[in-house]
Amino acid sequence: MSTIQSAAEIEAKVAAFRRALAQEMGVEGPEVRHFKRPAEPTTPISKAETTIVFCALPATLQEVLLGVLEGLGYKAQRLPTPDQESLAIGKEFCNRGQCNPTYYTIGTLLKFLFERRREGLSDSEIEERFALLWASDCGPCRMGMYEADMRKALKAAGFPNFRIPMLDIAHGLDINQESAGVQMTPRVFWRLAKVAIAADLLGDLACQIRSYEVVPGATDRALAEAREMVRVAAREGLSISKTMAAIRVKLGRIEVDYLRVKPRVKVTGEFFLKHAEDESNHRLLHWLEAEGAEVMLDTVGAWFEYMIWLNELKVRDRLFVKSDPQGMGTANPWLVWFGLRVGKHFGEILYTFYRAIMNMKPQGFPAMGMLDRYSEGYYEKRLIAGEGHLEVTKHIYMVRHAKAHMMISVKPFGCMPSTISDGVQAKVVSDLADTVFIPIETTGDGEVLVKSRVQMKLQEAKEKAREELQRVLDSYSATLEEVRAYAEKHPELSNAMRPIPHQRGVVGTAANFAADIARRMGRRLTPVRPGAGVRSIAYARQSLRTLLELPPSEKRPDSV
Repeated sequence: MSTIQSAAEIEAKVAAFRRALAQEMGVEGPEVRHFKRPAEPTTPISKAETTIVFCALPATLQEVLLGVLEGLGYKAQRLPTPDQESLAIGKEFCNRGQCNPTYYTIGTLLKFLFERRREGLSDSEIEERFALLWASDCGPCRMGMYEADMRKALKAAGFPNFRIPMLDIAHGLDINQESAGVQMTPRVFWRLAKVAIAADLLGDLACQIRSYEVVPGATDRALAEAREMVRVAAREGLSISKTMAAIRVKLGRIEVDYLRVKPRVKVTGEFFLKHAEDESNHRLLHWLEAEGAEVMLDTVGAWFEYMIWLNELKVRDRLFVKSDPQGMGTANPWLVWFGLRVGKHFGEILYTFYRAIMNMKPQGFPAMGMLDRYSEGYYEKRLIAGEGHLEVTKHIYMVRHAKAHMMISVKPFGCMPSTISDGVQAKVVSDLADTVFIPIETTGDGEVLVKSRVQMKLQEAKEKAREELQRVLDSYSATLEEVRAYAEKHPELSNAMRPIPHQRGVVGTAANFAADIARRMGRRLTPVRPGAGVRSIAYARQSLRTLLELPPSEKRPDSV
């Protein structure tokens, strides 16, 4: 008769069998001690004596974030721009095989601390006077290991007690952070949300205007003034909406020429590299603009909306599931789901409000439900791996809605989420015939190789933009000279802050602007077969040129 053994008896028998097997195989050794997260240094941050430093964010967001921290009474400072020296320091002190954002960010921090050491500060004084504000994540992305790498590198560099207030994005933000002394209260979140949206709008507007500015450098000068205005407003508690209204007027004074033919290039990929404006991505943004492209950047707000959507998806899967300590514990999934829905919609409303202040010119958030439907059959949305799912569905969205001539997916070497998405992108490219897509990996070197690959695809995008403009002009029976003359007579149409109406199936800014001007001129749209305009004219010219160059004896009688 069999007896039911208790769990303790079963565990004891398994352990005894494991020991006997290990002894038999000769691999018996000391007891394995698993790694445990080291305790966070508990010295609280003193607002009067400690300076909070941070990096790895878009330049505009870093600048306005200073105003929020200063308004809370903290001393704050941006870390220097990452460079090749930062990469070398990061590789020296970090583990091998990490992605280059790890090396650049940690190397930048250590470079900053070493400079303070050379100024005469002792290591203990540096640990007391500075703290790093950082965000963490988990999952396949190596961002989840940043904290461990930072601890290892700081300890090896002589700063074992350096403090890092950590904001865990994956598991929710710790609003207390008692150990570090930084309190993320609802009031702080409200300030952060407003300045983050302002930074997103300014960054997007700068990309839309800079490529068409008549006076070189005018956009960058206006952007620097706008950053300072938002920083001061955040520090002094002034109205962000009124500040943005003043910035709208300032940006509207920039003289632009929207009839310059430039391909629209969407840059997506890994969070750090797609937003970087330094050596970590070979200064891709400014290089593309110098090569004659209009760059479309991802917004930080769209990424946060994606994070909320992912959490909403996970909670929705548990709405009708029995509570489990390994799942959501005692939390009510219905309340959590409702809170996420409210938070997402409130964020969209707030973003649209500030976008309306800027004349609705900045790009909006594409609906996550629509993006989810586009990814069906390509990428499993529950395969949560960095931004792999988002990269694929954005590519489809940009092509279907005629938003970009070219897509660039930039990621660090060996980034697993992006590697997965690149495999899926091969299928997307084969299904979407009219797309120009290129994935690039960065390691800190190989700049010439990366840029040469991008240049080849960029030439294709430029040709598409030129053909598109000619097709639009042909469809309205207008010429470029007529459109330009009308625009010069009505300078208000070329205001940098005027949103250009988007015509269905038309991507480029120049083509959409020409279509808008042609309609205002009273021209009626005559549909033209896509690609017929430039290609048919070019073919006719080449045929005529060939015919004229042939000797009389070789001309066909019916060729005249």
